[in-house]
Amino acid sequence: MGNLLEINKVNTMAGGGTRYFSIAFAEFLFMFLILFVIHSTSQSPQGPFALFAVFLISVFVTANISGGQLNSAVSLLCWLNTRGVKENGGAVFLISAISQILGGTLGVLSAHWLDLPITNLLPFPKTTVGVAIFVEALFTFLLCIIVSHLTDPANPPKNTIIPSLLVPAVIFSQAIAIGRLTGGLINPSIALATVFANAILSGTEHFHNVWIYLVGAFLGAILAHFVYTYFLKSVFAPATRHKELEEEPEPVAAPAAAQ
Repeated sequence: MGNLLEINKVNTMAGGGTRYFSIAFAEFLFMFLILFVIHSTSQSPQGPFALFAVFLISVFVTANISGGQLNSAVSLLCWLNTRGVKENGGAVFLISAISQILGGTLGVLSAHWLDLPITNLLPFPKTTVGVAIFVEALFTFLLCIIVSHLTDPANPPKNTIIPSLLVPAVIFSQAIAIGRLTGGLINPSIALATVFANAILSGTEHFHNVWIYLVGAFLGAILAHFVYTYFLKSVFAPATRHKELEEEPEPVAAPAAAQ
């Protein structure tokens, strides 16, 4: 997973339009792939392994383009973590989230077009609303703590291989651990893409459960931001390094050559 501040610097010098298009295209394309794989393998016992593989590929490829977010809860986390340091973080969050949902919706519709089974959201047998919110928030929290550490500019990873493995590993573990309880989404973009696609195909009756996934995942992301910022950041990297990064000026694009 790429360093979001460094990605922002490169994209700022490249131009705002190019920056936003690159982020939107990467998030759209790979969320299309992720949702297609999720729904095409939903009835297979090898589903979690397919999920691990598609996230491994997607995070690795998009890490230095969009930060490998592929999850609107992670996009929210990245915005919160870089407030005051990264310019236009709110715009990047909205662009990423919308692109994820649109790409995911198209992925679900494509799976349906090929006569593959399309899954719904809750209810799952013996899963209460409280349990669903708790497990979604818990695993989103775990994912976002890892993402916060991997994208911390004061302690950047040496390469993208390990981050590209850690995030899919969390996705794989939660798919097995809580898949039978909630489907193991921990991703509001996947939830929204699924209900939007189902609404297009069969009506709006699926919307009454989607709020559970939104509340659980966004709650986990917000808690992860505060826990990492106020309790864990100083453990992983010296406070002086964070101060230096906050004071570092933003790059300025080189002026065009004089005619």
